[in-house]
Amino acid sequence: KKLNLNNSDKVILFVAADTNDERKGIRYILDIIPKCNEYKFISIGKKIENVEFDNLIQLGYISNRKLINEIYSISDVFVIPSLDDNFPTTVIEAFANSTPVIGFNQGGIPEQVTSDVGEIIYDISSSGLKNGIDNILKNDKRREILSVNCRKKFEELYTYDKFLKNYFKIYDKLI
Repeated sequence: KKLNLNNSDKVILFVAADTNDERKGIRYILDIIPKCNEYKFISIGKKIENVEFDNLIQLGYISNRKLINEIYSISDVFVIPSLDDNFPTTVIEAFANSTPVIGFNQGGIPEQVTSDVGEIIYDISSSGLKNGIDNILKNDKRREILSVNCRKKFEELYTYDKFLKNYFKIYDKLI
């Protein structure tokens, strides 16, 4: 309610980075926002200067973990347009909050995002990104299934206990 969102709004979350850093792919999101008036976009991270869209809410940097989780939870999808990321923790945060992920077939993103938890975009373009978003947000049943699978994947692979267990397995092999 604080963000003036309705229950019927389709919300897309992304982490804003330096718009001059091509590796972060922010230009793809900025290109589609004015073409997607049926969706609400929320950015956290760096505020994007000189950008005003009616369907964009810029929250800036947030250090409160509970608030960050709430933002992920109210989002229908998390978009990571990065062209060069090894294993982004933002994807794991999305999974923890049952938020499906959409990202390009670049870096470590395809290792995390499988068809059961989101969508990998092979057409690295603004139109490819928009199509991926539409594929999930225009199919509520699919989005709901993806959301459930995100949390399952998080519980199976990314909890503190799982990391610790895997760490000790590696440690035992090395000794």
